[in-house]
Amino acid sequence: MNLNDKTILVTGAAGGLGRVVVEILLSAGANVIGTDRYPEPLDLLKKSISTGQSRFHARAADTLSTDQMATLVQNWRKLHGELHGLVATVGAFMPDSNDFTTQLSTFDKMMDLNVRSFLIAAHATCESIVASGGGAMVAIGARPALHGQAGLGAYSASKGALLRLVESMAAEHLSNRVRVNAVLPSIIDTPTNRLSMPHANPAAWVSPQSLAGVVLFLLSDWSRDITGASIPVYGRS
Repeated sequence: MNLNDKTILVTGAAGGLGRVVVEILLSAGANVIGTDRYPEPLDLLKKSISTGQSRFHARAADTLSTDQMATLVQNWRKLHGELHGLVATVGAFMPDSNDFTTQLSTFDKMMDLNVRSFLIAAHATCESIVASGGGAMVAIGARPALHGQAGLGAYSASKGALLRLVESMAAEHLSNRVRVNAVLPSIIDTPTNRLSMPHANPAAWVSPQSLAGVVLFLLSDWSRDITGASIPVYGRS
């Protein structure tokens, strides 16, 4: 699979999953616009890239800001041309609290980071992807999106809402040749998850490289007939 001459925007590029997605897209020949909230992590990421460093373009922006994301894409289009894809890796996990006020705060944060961030990024990039002749968007869901669990109400609700959004956008953009899909990992083996779950067995978790490989497939022409799908990537957990 190759993405030669394709330009892909990756949100959350400096995160545990985002940086691996950036690496695998660069290795497939893509031009990658990596965005994160602050420039310093992006600078560190660029220095660490082993393949295709010249094709990585760091752009700091808040993915919860409609204006910042729209400006980022508009400026890119003026200088470099159209986009062909989006990978939205921004997201967060927070368990529920027994305190109702805290539950509402958690719910708001989960909806912002897991749903709103994708919607804003998709809105910013869609016109350009259509103008390029079509392409693909990939959202990062989660297994709890399929079934609610005790203590995970806000997280499950946000990831479930994300899947309904992905399905709706896929249906809306069929004629525009813009495919919209989601991947559903269980637990991703990132440094953050290892720190938060020190007694768990990460060997059973999903490696970021494995998940990034599925993302690459969904961006490539190999998946040209797949849209509105939620792909389970559970590892052995």
